[in-house]
Amino acid sequence: MFKSLKSLSLQKKVLISFVGPLVICFALGSVLINESLHTSVEKQINLAVKNTVENAYAIIEQHYQFAKTGVMSETEAKERAKFLVSKMRFGEDFKDYYWISDVDSKMVMHPIKQELSGQDVSHIKDSNGLPIFVEMAKVAKKSGSGYIKYDWQYGKDKNHIEQKVSFIRMHPEWKWIVGSGTFLVYLRNISQSIFTKILSLILVSILISSLIAFLVIKLLVIKPSLFITKSLGQVSGSLSQASSELVNSSVKMNSANQQQSAATQQSVSSLSEMSAMIERTEEVSTRTKELVGTAKNETNRGQETIEGLENVMDEIINNSIRLKDMRSILANITEKTSIIHDIVFKTQLLSFNASIEAARAGEFGQGFAVVAEEIGNLAKTSGTAASEINKLLNESSKEMEVLIKHTEESSAHGADVSEQVKSVFNTIGQQVSQMEQEMDMILSASTEQKQGIQQANVAMLQLNESAMMNTEAASDTNSKATSLNGYSSSMKNELKSLNEIILGSAS
Repeated sequence: MFKSLKSLSLQKKVLISFVGPLVICFALGSVLINESLHTSVEKQINLAVKNTVENAYAIIEQHYQFAKTGVMSETEAKERAKFLVSKMRFGEDFKDYYWISDVDSKMVMHPIKQELSGQDVSHIKDSNGLPIFVEMAKVAKKSGSGYIKYDWQYGKDKNHIEQKVSFIRMHPEWKWIVGSGTFLVYLRNISQSIFTKILSLILVSILISSLIAFLVIKLLVIKPSLFITKSLGQVSGSLSQASSELVNSSVKMNSANQQQSAATQQSVSSLSEMSAMIERTEEVSTRTKELVGTAKNETNRGQETIEGLENVMDEIINNSIRLKDMRSILANITEKTSIIHDIVFKTQLLSFNASIEAARAGEFGQGFAVVAEEIGNLAKTSGTAASEINKLLNESSKEMEVLIKHTEESSAHGADVSEQVKSVFNTIGQQVSQMEQEMDMILSASTEQKQGIQQANVAMLQLNESAMMNTEAASDTNSKATSLNGYSSSMKNELKSLNEIILGSAS
């Protein structure tokens, strides 16, 4: 088979290559189109059946509303609804109809088989034993509406049974189930008709495309190919000389390429070193940035500590002022206490003298006795004042002790804060020193990087020189290649094979 295909002309091979995939696609597409078309038509028919049933349901609902609002009695409404639904037709030649049953599988109205009206139809089954109206009642009770497939008499011939799909919907108040359906044979006929038309259109398109491809191949491929092979045959004698010149040029180009390769390797090595140094620089810079951030944080901590120290010192100063005020108060109290003591002493002395004089005077000393009594009262009052002053002095002394203690604690806290400040700034100093070392590493890496760049520059200069040599050789090669394109001394056998491919072999 492959030998037979090989002996065919180029025109036939291309035509087969063009038509073959089309035929395969046609076969696969036919299957897919048939399935898709069948599904689409079935959905459309089911939707159409559902819509028609909705129309009949609307009539029932309307008459239910008439009965509900008192326009007519419920019996009249039901009879009129049955009458109107029985007269409704749709479908091909308006032969399709509606029926009404109830949830107890009793036929309410059947326009074709009127003998079923009012009868129990739960015993009616299709050829597969499916109780049709019982199944409809189940669907209606469960979902209110739905589709059901079953076998039913097709046309007037009782022996002609076809599968039928029906849509039913239950009226919840009257418990009626209104339904209608269509035979799937309609679906098959419609799908087959559309499928036949589509296949015919595709087949005609393939035939027309094949004819056009045949003409295009002949005019745009076969004839130009024959002309080209003839021209190549006429100029193939001068190819050998051009090939020799091309070899010499290739030798020069090879030498230049070797030099260029060596220079390129050196350049790559230098660039690699430079890349590594750059990475080191980046790492050091990153570490330096982190250290600077840490130093900044430590500085902030130092500032906060200093602020705390300042607050403590302010508090110590305030306490010192309070201590000075207390000293003044105590001094004043001491002076007052001394005065009181003097008064008490003098009063006691006066009282003592008055007592002596009163005793000497006898009866006449009674006045002195009164004076002595008053003086005694004064001494008593002075003693009380002296006691209160002593109490005040004691309280002041206690407060002084509290203030002194608080001052000592504040001073101690200030010392702790000062120690913290000292520790923080020591840490900052260490980190700054480390940062200086890192900066030295950056400078060293930068120096090495500079040297690497210099080496790369030298290598790039060598590469440039080699590139110039390579350019000259390439230019020479290009010139020879241009000449070579005009000759084809070694193409005679290839031209013969090409002719066999285009025209086909004699065998």
